[in-house]
Amino acid sequence: MYLFMGMAIMFYALWCGDEQTVQRMGGSGQVWTVVILIALALRYILVIETDACADPIEVIFKDKGLIWLGIIYVINMFGIMYVF
Repeated sequence: MYLFMGMAIMFYALWCGDEQTVQRMGGSGQVWTVVILIALALRYILVIETDACADPIEVIFKDKGLIWLGIIYVINMFGIMYVF
């Protein structure tokens, strides 16, 4: 799981820094969302390791930190795509 999560973050970061993505989005602001995504992934790993729950949906909706990080990520992406 950790290997695939690390690869997903790496490919997301590469996508954010790609020339075509920067031109399409009108700037390189989406690079800042990589930090939020890393925090989100680390929080998810922490909750999964410390909690005995096996259902990922239950883990996500049970933890307030994951919910807030998800909301911050969505607001930032919306702002980058439509406002800036």
